[in-house]
Amino acid sequence: VVEDNDTILQIFTRILEQAGFQADQASSAEDGIKAISSNSYNVALIDMRLRDDSFGGFRVAEAADRTKTWLVAISGSYLGHEEEELTSRFDEVVEKPISA
Repeated sequence: VVEDNDTILQIFTRILEQAGFQADQASSAEDGIKAISSNSYNVALIDMRLRDDSFGGFRVAEAADRTKTWLVAISGSYLGHEEEELTSRFDEVVEKPISA
């Protein structure tokens, strides 16, 4: 889970762990890129509006092995060309807030 908001990071992590998954956490684009480049993940949940890097979510996605990792964009909202951009680079889009 790549998310810069600690509360949301904990919520997504808890949801995944309660579903029986192991979840690693990254709170910045740089940490997300390091994690996704050096580990093999089945799924990566990536916030699209990281404070440290406005294109960070896309940069993290580009570092992933798309043949092995299902990419899920986490977005507060997306409109217009952003929707097309997200759906072309990610396998799924989840909007915040979420309900478990």
